[in-house]
Amino acid sequence: MLILVALVSDQSILNLIPALMERADRVYLVATDAMQRKGMPRRLEGILDKYGIRTETVTDNPDAGLAMILEFAGRVITRIQQSDPTAQIVQNATGGKKLMALGFVEVFSSPLRFFRAP
Repeated sequence: MLILVALVSDQSILNLIPALMERADRVYLVATDAMQRKGMPRRLEGILDKYGIRTETVTDNPDAGLAMILEFAGRVITRIQQSDPTAQIVQNATGGKKLMALGFVEVFSSPLRFFRAP
């Protein structure tokens, strides 16, 4: 199973192209409150559904404060690993604000995320 994690932004195409090119089985749409209010995750869900790609929206993503972003990204990856422990996880860092993208890249590229407590 291939899971794509996408930071939702105003430009849907930044999230759609990687999801379609990678042929993701599921896309986690990580959205700030602002993106949620604009309806961007719902819009992406509708488009991806037409291509047979399942989605799950993760809300309340902080858009400021690196420590909060790192902690939130850690919770997202833990959630995915608990839900689908054998899935390959790919992150699309083209959406969201720069600080969000950097925080998610930091957490998702850490080799420590592959070690689980027994």
